[in-house]
Amino acid sequence: MGGRGRRAIIIGAGPGGLTSAIALRRAGFEVAVYERAQEMREIGSGLTLWPNAMQALEKLELAEAVRAESLPSAGIAMRSWRGAPLFFAGSEKTADDPAPVYGLAIHRAELQRILLNALGEDAVRLDARCTGFRQESGKVTAQFEGGRAATGDVLIGADGIRSVIRDRLFGERPLRYAGYTVWRGVTPFPLKDGVGLTSMGRGEQFGLFPMTRGRAYWFASAIAPEGGRDWPVGRKRELLERFRGWHAPICDVIEATEEAAILRSDIYDQTPARAWSKGNVTLLGDAAHPTTPGLGQGACQAIEDGVVLANCLVEKGDVASALKAYEARRIPRTSAITTQSRRMGEMGKWRNPFACWLRNMLIRSIPENLMLQQLSRVFSFDGH
Repeated sequence: MGGRGRRAIIIGAGPGGLTSAIALRRAGFEVAVYERAQEMREIGSGLTLWPNAMQALEKLELAEAVRAESLPSAGIAMRSWRGAPLFFAGSEKTADDPAPVYGLAIHRAELQRILLNALGEDAVRLDARCTGFRQESGKVTAQFEGGRAATGDVLIGADGIRSVIRDRLFGERPLRYAGYTVWRGVTPFPLKDGVGLTSMGRGEQFGLFPMTRGRAYWFASAIAPEGGRDWPVGRKRELLERFRGWHAPICDVIEATEEAAILRSDIYDQTPARAWSKGNVTLLGDAAHPTTPGLGQGACQAIEDGVVLANCLVEKGDVASALKAYEARRIPRTSAITTQSRRMGEMGKWRNPFACWLRNMLIRSIPENLMLQQLSRVFSFDGH
């Protein structure tokens, strides 16, 4: 059907919001993205784009630009906190493993810049805090602080885990605290083997991914009370204490990171929803399916959402019908990933020494081809 003559309003200029805007503009929609931040400055930390996200970006002819700014890992690996190998898979494709296992690490700000350049800054309105919306006569009007308003044919809430659009659609749905906190950082630190690594401890995990220009992206997780505060010694000293004795180069990477560059966030998800849409309004990314980082799929699934949503709006003449088709295609996949990701996070919270030993033995015992088969279901995206 195409989007000629139709207007899309998108709330939120994160990866999912910008991806959907690019896809819709390519399909002929007039697109306006409203972002509450006052400027598009460099915020956030690193993230990993797995093969499914790259397959989605290929459909928008953006994969090459992303590859130029990111670094593929030579494989993925798991170790115990002392450094004992648990699992490794290289990045080569095989007949039985059509999806490679590598991820590309990139700074969130660098990904956002690529998407923004592809969309055009003229499509983004900054300092626009959405307060709600109304629907009438087949149109939807977004309302903003200060009395501004914008009217279009479809409204897409890509406004994150504490989505205003979700609350206005369905009322406040409680978030589930996952029971742990995550710290993230990017720092100059060449990783010689180029492998994306996750190390498992007792109630703690540490991940390392190589990035361009000799940098490393890392994350650390630990069981912590909701709303917990930094230790008086500061985040860096706290992490060095928490991970003292872990295998190299974990403490060296922490030590190399500037205190101000270490981000901390409590982790939440939400029971998968049965619906994301009402009328001509829908949700996307964390607004639709908040997910823990156990599978590293947050940004990846938001990017997938954007491509599928645009496809549905192009295929269907009626917006409400298109949004129902979008839900039908996306909810089963994102719900399964949310559930699997939470289970992964629960395993990472185990503290009992015997349980952790058993977990590590189980990981070691899983045949590589079976592990890759399971990963390929997550890492494959066909656009539908």
